[in-house]
Amino acid sequence: MVKISGFKATRPTKSHVSKFITKGYSYYSKKELISEQKNNPYSFLNILNNNKTNSNFNHVQENLQCFKKKGIIRQDKEDYIYIYDQIKNNITYSGIICGISLKEYKQKKIKIHEKTLRKRELIFAKYLSQAKVYAEPVLITHKSKYIHKIINENKKDKNQLYNFIDIDNTQHIIWTTTTEIGKDIIKKFSHIDNLYIADGHHRMSSSLINDSINQCLAYIVPYSQLTTLPFHRIIHYNSTPKELLNRISKHINLKQVKTPFNSQNSAHMYLNKVWYKIQFNQDKTDLDLINNLFIKQLSEKLLKPVFKIKDERNNKDIKFIPGDQCIEELIKRIEQNQVLFYLPTIKINTIMEISDNNKTMPPKSTFIIPKIPSGLIMMEL
Repeated sequence: MVKISGFKATRPTKSHVSKFITKGYSYYSKKELISEQKNNPYSFLNILNNNKTNSNFNHVQENLQCFKKKGIIRQDKEDYIYIYDQIKNNITYSGIICGISLKEYKQKKIKIHEKTLRKRELIFAKYLSQAKVYAEPVLITHKSKYIHKIINENKKDKNQLYNFIDIDNTQHIIWTTTTEIGKDIIKKFSHIDNLYIADGHHRMSSSLINDSINQCLAYIVPYSQLTTLPFHRIIHYNSTPKELLNRISKHINLKQVKTPFNSQNSAHMYLNKVWYKIQFNQDKTDLDLINNLFIKQLSEKLLKPVFKIKDERNNKDIKFIPGDQCIEELIKRIEQNQVLFYLPTIKINTIMEISDNNKTMPPKSTFIIPKIPSGLIMMEL
């Protein structure tokens, strides 16, 4: 069984919500950050902004309280479980925003599919201890096909907090739940054996470092609703395109094609304005889930021997490109001496199977949607 809980959300007022929420901090360039902070005084990014010379995060809590005094944000007076629908590209993601137990994460009832970096854990742990707020939830999923029936039945107009469309044409609708419905939702989740982290591994792992924190903010969505996409790779190389093509051909099968297409067993490479289908010989005797992932084979059979990339997370020659980007626009940005590896999607069922077997995938294997805005529903610690 797993335990979820209601909480008193800190959130923007209805009149400020569309101006307050932002994309995740890492999605902004330095120029975009400065522009947003300068031109939008209501932006959540101004809570993160530090006008002091120190390197701590105490200013976040100070700015948060300042925004409360100005009436831009408020904290609910009662504990709620929040129902949240996000509608993007005609796809609806429907789930709940709630607290989840760090104790159960430690006991591996909340399963992972990705390893975390200690350096990033320590930075976010410092942030939590000083800022004392989760600004966006960890994306969580589960296998139950029936639990969200009660959620869909309780989207009542009288309990609706927001219904708006942001600048990226994404619609956000949020409702509170009554005490009785909240208890019923908690009870139904108690019959689930495991939850699975879809996105936000570092936020979960960092939370364990601080003993005073016992829960984490989560958005829980059924696995059937998640959109899984890959992270593509752009790699810089130091040779002529012909020399690189010859080296690559010694390790993988290449076939020139006009355009890339989706496949679970092959990927595509864009080199010198030409598309190639790439495919590895399958070892049918190897039944290991991880070894059979295309992204794992790419790392072992190509990135390491040809590009000398042993640590993908910390190599300056590799860029990770989220799979929701338009391919036509992406290839326009490919520079000289860069090659693009356009990778296949790993299905959510495979991801959960890997988690159930206590295994982890290579870094940046999956890009999972929905992405929840920062500042929409926050949890103060």
